[in-house]
Formats: sequence, structure tokens, C-alpha cells
Amino acid sequence: VPGVMASRTLPSERDRKMTILLTPFMSCSAKLPIYSLFAVAFFPKYAGLVMVLLYFTGILVGVLAALLLKSTVFKGEAVPFVMELPNYRLPGLKNVAQLLWEKARDFLQKAFTVIFAATIVIWFLQNFDLQLRLTADPQASILARIAGDIAPLFGPLGFADWRISTALITGFMAKESVVSSLLILFGSEAALSAALTPAQAAPLLVFCLLYTPCIAAVASVKRELGNKWAVIMVVNQCAVAWLCALLVRLAVQLRDAGKTITQIAADLEKAKQHLHLVAAVDDLKYLRKGGRLSAAAAVAGGMLGIKPILAVIEGKVALAGKARGLPGVYVALFKKIDEMGGIHPGYTPLLGYTVNPRELHPLLTYLQDNLHLDAPLVRQIGCVIGTHAGPGAFGLAFLDEGFTF
Repeated sequence: VPGVMASRTLPSERDRKMTILLTPFMSCSAKLPIYSLFAVAFFPKYAGLVMVLLYFTGILVGVLAALLLKSTVFKGEAVPFVMELPNYRLPGLKNVAQLLWEKARDFLQKAFTVIFAATIVIWFLQNFDLQLRLTADPQASILARIAGDIAPLFGPLGFADWRISTALITGFMAKESVVSSLLILFGSEAALSAALTPAQAAPLLVFCLLYTPCIAAVASVKRELGNKWAVIMVVNQCAVAWLCALLVRLAVQLRDAGKTITQIAADLEKAKQHLHLVAAVDDLKYLRKGGRLSAAAAVAGGMLGIKPILAVIEGKVALAGKARGLPGVYVALFKKIDEMGGIHPGYTPLLGYTVNPRELHPLLTYLQDNLHLDAPLVRQIGCVIGTHAGPGAFGLAFLDEGFTF
């Protein structure tokens, strides 16, 4: 905010606009808690280096953005900046107090109205459900529903989780609230560490570094340049953050693929006889039972909401049944898990979904009631691993008792 307001000293309108649009790429102190949490939780050996790299990454992206803007939107020669420094004297207390009051009043009148309105909106979305009833469950709130709808946008980045999307939305109010929201929604730092891998945390950090600044900064930009440029800045920051996070995600995947592919193959070969998976999918070919059911009947079954229940036993995929409607699907899943011998309490099962993580809620309740697990592992599958399970697929994987992986 001070950086945006200080741009008033620039005599050139071109330079002033460029400065305001580029200022949010620089890290502010409010982002420091985010850097600290993720650096310590996921990169403990290199926490200091990670934080330094984040600051320099923001500077580098700002420089590249400046070169791009200079050659496209803001073409022309820069106006030389000359400032005559007056004789410095000790200011009087009355003059200082009057200046502070005028600046504070100006900010409160112009920017605080936007901040107050945004605060009310976020509070309402966090505390009310779709039926406009007050709720204490964050997952039932309107904000969680909105976050769940936008979560697939972050699928290519590796963190398509409604809880992370919720934290990013609250970060629009104040960047410090990203950390508090994550810890509240995940329950603890340990649960957050279990839900994400370092390969997912790295692009998330870059996205937090570069995406839209807080509402106070946006209000300052609106006051200086108007609504149009404030919207352009928000959209531009989010787009740049998404692209940079995607580049980091691809770089990490290339590194991991080249470094550990042999070990991954060996681990999968070792585990396939001991790994079980039960899933409900949308792929209609499984309703055909090897061709004994016509394609038309399979399509009709899909239109009626019938989901095939698949089971992976000893490395082989088999049709374990089918069910109509989510309640029937959950009953069929629980029944098949019991038939397969249940889940050993010494292992943490893995829950997976393709698009909508809210469909895992009954499975989470099942695990908490039967195995007393407060933070099971949750991962997005399907679009990440390249399967064709369908957008409404979800399932649960677990290991044989006594097997070490």
C-alpha cells in the first residue's frame, strides 16, 4: 500500500501506471508467515534458501513483466526523473500530526470502504451454508462450496483441494489469513504435511507469492488508477501466478520422473499383490460386463445415475457390483471393503477423487468412526494419473495387514 501511494511522486503517467502494476510482484511482510509455514513443513533442510529464492523469484518475475509491458502496453521513452531535495529541518509536532491525520482520513474514506465491504462478504460466506443457515462446519459453508467449484482450476498445479482454495480466497482479505485458514481446515500442521507433498507445496508457494494482493492493496490501486486498472491488475496477477506455478509443477515432475522412475516401478511391482482399491467410477464401459450388456443399456444406466463399483485385488481390476445414487454407492463400497478383510488400523488408507472432494465426506466419516483417523491422506486422481475414471469417481486404497511398503 505505501509503495502504490508513493508512486504519486512520479511525473510521468506512463511510469506511474507501470510502477503500480509491478509493485504487487514484490513480497510484502504479510506473506512471510506463508513462506515460513511451507518452508519449515516441506523443506526443513533448505528453509532459509527457499525463502530467499521466493523473494528473488518475485523480483525476477517483476523485471520480466516490466520488460513485457514496456514493449507492448506502455511503449515510449521513459521521462527522466529529477527531484529537488529541499533543506531538511526538524518538523514540528503539529505539522506531523496534521499530515498523519489527513493521510489516515483520506485512506479511511476511500480504501477502507472497499475493505469493510469485502470483510463482510467473506465473513458471510464462511459462516452460512447454501440454505442461509449459520453453520459451524467450514465444509458446509458457501465459501467451501465456491472453493470446491474452483478447485479443479488448480488440478494441473497439483493442489486441487477445496481447503487450499478456501485459504487462497481468504488470503484476498489478508495474506496472513492463508496460514490460519489452512491450519483450521486441515486441523494441524502435521495433517497439512500429510495431505501435500513437497512437489505440490512448491507450486503452491509460487502461486501464493504472485497471485492477487490483498484487498487493501487492490483498494489503493483502485483509488490511484480507477476500477478498470484494479481489475486488470487482479486478473494479471492471478494469470501470471498460475502460469509460473504450472512451470514449477512441470519442472518438479520432470525431475522426479527422471530421478525415481526405476524405484517407482520396483515399488509398484512389490506392492501390487498387497494393495487393494475400491472405487466408484463414471466409466460406462464397466457397466457392460465384458460385452454381455449392450452399449445402449450401459448409457441408459449412466443416465439413471448407476455407478460401477470396481475392486482391485492382487493387481487385477474387477467389477464388484453397481449401485444407484450416492447412498447406495457408499453402502456398496463399505460392503466390499468388509468382504476384502477390512482395513488394518496400523496403516493410513488413501482417499482419492477426480473432481469433487466433497463426495469423500462419508468415507472420511467411515474411517474416523472405525479406525479413529483424524487426518487420512487425500489425493486428487484421474486427471493427474491419466485414467478415464470419470469426473464423479472416488475411492479408497489400503494395504494387506502386515505388509510394509
